[in-house]
Amino acid sequence: MTNANLQSSPTAQAPVRVDNGVSHATHFRFGLASVLHLTGRVADRIITAYDGFLSMDEKETAKIYLDMGTDLAQGGNSQDAMAALQKTLQLQPDNGDAWFRLGMVHLDQQEPQDAVEAFEKAIALGKDSPKLHYRLGEAFADAENYQAAAKGYQRAVELDPLSAEYFFRLGVVLDKIERYEEAVEAFEKAIDLSPREAAYYQSLGFTMESIKRHGEAVTCFKRAVELQRRTAE
Repeated sequence: MTNANLQSSPTAQAPVRVDNGVSHATHFRFGLASVLHLTGRVADRIITAYDGFLSMDEKETAKIYLDMGTDLAQGGNSQDAMAALQKTLQLQPDNGDAWFRLGMVHLDQQEPQDAVEAFEKAIALGKDSPKLHYRLGEAFADAENYQAAAKGYQRAVELDPLSAEYFFRLGVVLDKIERYEEAVEAFEKAIDLSPREAAYYQSLGFTMESIKRHGEAVTCFKRAVELQRRTAE
């Protein structure tokens, strides 16, 4: 499609339809990821240039920014991802997906308190997934608020009781706040779900040692070493 074609599009109408029934804006979104990866252009410049040729409604524009932010974040471009996601939220401040993605970017940027705020906003808007609560727990843990982290991880395991990693992370923060018996239960659940993870046995061993269950601690450490040897072979 040439610039001339785009410039002839009405500026006050909905996105023009193309021959297969898909809007120009949707075509643009489909091709956006490859453009970003190939050129590394800044998000604002792409959208600004595109808006100069084609009128898009608010929903379509917000979706483009959300997709762009997601793609940039996955490509490791956190700063531009944050800018794109903030554009989405300017248009749709109640977009829970955008708040979640923004929280993930803040985590990558080692900004745990900003991540907490974004994740809590997503939850307040009705999002309630195990991954969201797990990431909230992670943000609280990074901020060294282990009591709050435990609540986030606890909700994650309630929503997904088959995730060994969620139980493991719960055990780690429970150990940090000296809720040792609960930590033991969490680690044992992680091991039940994934019995070949050396780190799970090692962490359980440390907790067992903290509550003077020395024999069980030694057994855990031996099992961890055995699994590490098998992995190295």
